[in-house]
Amino acid sequence: MPPPPIGVTDAQMENKTDNLTDQQSQEVTNAARTKELLDAIKATTEFQRLKDILQLGGVAYVFKSANHKRSEHSEGVCNLAGELAAHLRRKCPQYNITDKDILCVQIAGLCYSLGHGPFSHLYFSRIKREIIEHKLVDVSKIKLKSQVQASCTILDQILKTPEVKGKFESAGLCKADVEFIKALINGKPENGLRPSEKDFLYEIVNNQYNCIDVKLWCYLESDAAAIGLDIKPLPRELLKTAIVMDVGDGTAKQSHIVYHHKAMIDIYRLFSTKEMLHRKMYQHTHANAVEMMISEGLLETQLIKDSVTSISKFLELTDTTVFQQACEELKDITSNSAKAALQLLEKVGNVRCRITETEI
Repeated sequence: MPPPPIGVTDAQMENKTDNLTDQQSQEVTNAARTKELLDAIKATTEFQRLKDILQLGGVAYVFKSANHKRSEHSEGVCNLAGELAAHLRRKCPQYNITDKDILCVQIAGLCYSLGHGPFSHLYFSRIKREIIEHKLVDVSKIKLKSQVQASCTILDQILKTPEVKGKFESAGLCKADVEFIKALINGKPENGLRPSEKDFLYEIVNNQYNCIDVKLWCYLESDAAAIGLDIKPLPRELLKTAIVMDVGDGTAKQSHIVYHHKAMIDIYRLFSTKEMLHRKMYQHTHANAVEMMISEGLLETQLIKDSVTSISKFLELTDTTVFQQACEELKDITSNSAKAALQLLEKVGNVRCRITETEI
């Protein structure tokens, strides 16, 4: 309870609180429990490691301002997911979106990126792929199949911690809700978790239907800002036009999030921005070269091989720790391949190739 304003006594404040309706009191309680639960998840070591993982991996070595972290992205996705779910409840009350549904969507948004390894997409798109292709470990022992699967595994681990478990139960969530959250992260409806008319909820965080989801909005906004492009109004404008509509007939009928036809130009801008960022940033020649050097250097270490077979080893790695530990390991190895790998990592550590705005 905030301190009473000047001229209002504590007794008067208590009377005002007592005058709240049961519904208003419940809304205040739910909001407090939601914040407590989300804050408890953010405080875990599993989430805190995201503060030392660059959102754009090797791109940050080229674009000076592209230094935002996975933790920032996760919080942004969480907030936008909650806003979109609340908006759909107001616009489409017939679908009976509950407070619990919205909370699960927020948790899914917050936890979607938990499974990212060092340098974000580099870990699964290149490092893990190379490990499998060159059979550097026994494939049957690999624990982490994908970033999304890793996120769900880490979420299970977080929910076992006493602090989070207590807040989770206080918020009225159960084991079925845990499975629902993991299905939201996967973006795939699962029978029995929610009625089929609520299948559109799986499109908020990870949309497998048309790829228009809040994580796309969030990363395009932050990544575009890194090169001086402001698209902040775009996600908000799209959100305002979103509604739920049943598509198809009979047994094939499904509920989807759709947008007003007037938003067509905004959707076009969304994907044209994504295409432009791929050309200007994500596939930048220097960025790809840096990531190739990082990958080739790390693949010579036992450290990175152990990380795909052990979730605890994986969780120890961040952008900073993987460099430090890999270099320490390689210094103790006398082979020529280890020396070459160490040179690659040291070069990356000294990289200062930055391009100016006029070169973009």
